Amino acid sequence: MKYRELKKYQYGLMEIYRINVNLPDAFGNFMSVSDGTLVIRKHYAWDGSSVPLKRCYKWIWNADKYCKTASLVHDALCQLIREDLLPMKYKEQVDTIYRDMCIAKGMPSWQANTRYKMIRKYGDKYVLPGSDSRGKILED
Repeated sequence: MKYRELKKYQYGLMEIYRINVNLPDAFGNFMSVSDGTLVIRKHYAWDGSSVPLKRCYKWIWNADKYCKTASLVHDALCQLIREDLLPMKYKEQVDTIYRDMCIAKGMPSWQANTRYKMIRKYGDKYVLPGSDSRGKILED
C-alpha cells in the first residue's frame, strides 16, 4: 500500500488497494465491492484511526502503527454505508474486519477488542446517511 500524508486528511492512497471482504456488491466513487472484493482507488483520502486526542499525542504515540490499512478499509466501507450503497446491517461485519486486520498487523488483541467495542458503541451514528463530517455534497 502506498500512501501520502495530507493536511485535511491524514493519508492519501497512491495505488489501488484490493482486499477480500466477503460483502455484497456496492459501488461508490473511490471504492467498490464486487464479488466480495473491496477495491479502493488511487487518491482515496482517509484520516487514519479515530482515537480521542490522537493529534495531541502523535509525537509520543503512533495511533495508526498497527491499523493504518485497517482504518483505510474501515473508512471506505463505512463511506459506502453512509452513502447508502451498502446496507447498515453490514456495519458490525465491517467493524469486525477492522478488528481482525488490526490483530493481523500486530496490535495486541486486548487493544483491538477495546477499539472494536468503542466502534460498536459509538460508531454507528457516524455512518448514518447525511452524517458525513466532510460536509454536504452540493450540485451547481
